[in-house]
Amino acid sequence: MKVHGNARLLPRQRMLMCRRVRLEGWNVAQVAEAFDVSERTVYRWLARFDAGAVPARPVVGTEVPPTRTPREVEMLFEQLRRTRWTAPRIAAELGMPTRRCAPCSSASG
Repeated sequence: MKVHGNARLLPRQRMLMCRRVRLEGWNVAQVAEAFDVSERTVYRWLARFDAGAVPARPVVGTEVPPTRTPREVEMLFEQLRRTRWTAPRIAAELGMPTRRCAPCSSASG
């Protein structure tokens, strides 16, 4: 999740703030003081939490990391590079994005 530069709280802090009020029994004034935000901000995030917009647990690893190019494709890429094909041409031939060819080309030398 991207957080803009002026955001006062990170997503995990928002979740913790909501959990403290709803599950741990803190009052809004205590939470606002602890997180150095206004009570209005706490109420705003509590409304989102109650509506389900704030996950009850932090979501870790939601972004899918790029997968490694299969070894067979890397070997084929290397063979085509040795015949002087360019990375964009190879990518088009193999049906893969050009940016996925960069790791293959650096690995093959």
